[in-house]
Amino acid sequence: MLVSGNPGISIDPTVLGIVAYLPPDPKTLMNKIGDAHPRFICFLYEDDGSRRAERNRFLAKFTESNLEAYIETVPLPPDPVESFEWLYNKISWEVDYFLQSVSGSSTSNMLFIVSGIHVPVVVALYTVAMERNTKFLYFNDVTQNLEKPKSTSLSILPSLFKSRGEPYRSSAIRKYSEEYFGSASYDFDLAWQVSGDKSLQAMSLLSSCYDNLDRLAYSSALEKLEKLMQDENCMTRLIDITGSGTSEHVKRLHFFLKTACSHFGSSKRKELEVLADRNAVNVFIRSLYSSAMRRLAHSETEQSALLLYRIIEVTAQHLLATHGIDTFNFDINLLDESKRRKVIENYSMLLRKKVEEASASLTKTRIGALDSWVIYLFGFYNKEPLFLNDESRLKYLGRLRGMIELRNRCFLEHGIDGVDKKASSEFAEFVRNAVVKQFMGIDLKKGQEDPDIAPLRLSSSI
Repeated sequence: MLVSGNPGISIDPTVLGIVAYLPPDPKTLMNKIGDAHPRFICFLYEDDGSRRAERNRFLAKFTESNLEAYIETVPLPPDPVESFEWLYNKISWEVDYFLQSVSGSSTSNMLFIVSGIHVPVVVALYTVAMERNTKFLYFNDVTQNLEKPKSTSLSILPSLFKSRGEPYRSSAIRKYSEEYFGSASYDFDLAWQVSGDKSLQAMSLLSSCYDNLDRLAYSSALEKLEKLMQDENCMTRLIDITGSGTSEHVKRLHFFLKTACSHFGSSKRKELEVLADRNAVNVFIRSLYSSAMRRLAHSETEQSALLLYRIIEVTAQHLLATHGIDTFNFDINLLDESKRRKVIENYSMLLRKKVEEASASLTKTRIGALDSWVIYLFGFYNKEPLFLNDESRLKYLGRLRGMIELRNRCFLEHGIDGVDKKASSEFAEFVRNAVVKQFMGIDLKKGQEDPDIAPLRLSSSI
């Protein structure tokens, strides 16, 4: 966001849309617009009869110079202080209409221009700019009469911001839309404390729930969600701002978290029992993948790679657990002689080691991801036509081994090379299609696409 009062500043050439306050002397605004040729412009003006002829001349000249642009003029209410909510909603609507009208545009292609004397307009434009992440240009119009009524002096700025929980509210909405849920929850909470608006409290609890789910803190996520569900006022306000399907969505999320909590984070159940449970592994893998993809979107590639590796590992653990094999307490002698020989021989070919060395690698009691996959594919897998022979299984394991090496390259594990976004994206694609979909039959979706855990979207202004 650009905030400036520099009289000589020129408009960024990427600006395609402008919402501007039209001051009594239009020449001051024209100096700001300069040679820019926006494709969309909305002028906000005070309907002062003494300035009407001058304003109309300016608009005619501007229209003639920008024949291909969409131009709208919006008269301000007589008392913008009392009509702040209307003004805020109108500016928000202009942003949405710009995005629809100008193909390929984003809010970063939009600029708000306002002079400092008209405080309610400054507050409304700046609030929307913070929320929607548009550019913002502020300048002092010295040609205006400074003798204005006290109701429009700078003294009203704190009260206007306080009534809406600003600046925390706009910051929280932007962070929530970008899926930085922990930070969003903190800002929503501050906004709620300032304004007393229950919708902000609801969003703080919901954001905290998503943040804890993202960190696999299932019990904490469930605690926040249940606190939200038990507050009738919060739920009512949440439905108001997120739409009619909210109650059903919250119920699905609650069931998902209850399922996760019943299996993970409790010492009451043994690892083998949990890992053999398909429902338990299903919610675990989906939450791991959602978290991994969110981190990838935020360019946290190392964390993403580690989460994706865990999916590879837990998938193998589940497949073996269904055959009674505990990867935490493994004994190769549990396999019959023919399976044991086949596993060891192919493991030696995969690692290009002697049979004796491969055998020694599998005598440990706790086996890793690659070990587990070798044991499963050569000891238990029997679904023909996926892998017709040992050669095709070894080829698959070679690819799998290469992906596992990405995890070992992480600074947070054993490596010094790190993992870039391209490699992590390829890792995610492999895990989604060649591991989970192929062996579990689960069609993994990003967090915002998973019907049970997709973050609620704001359908109206808070």
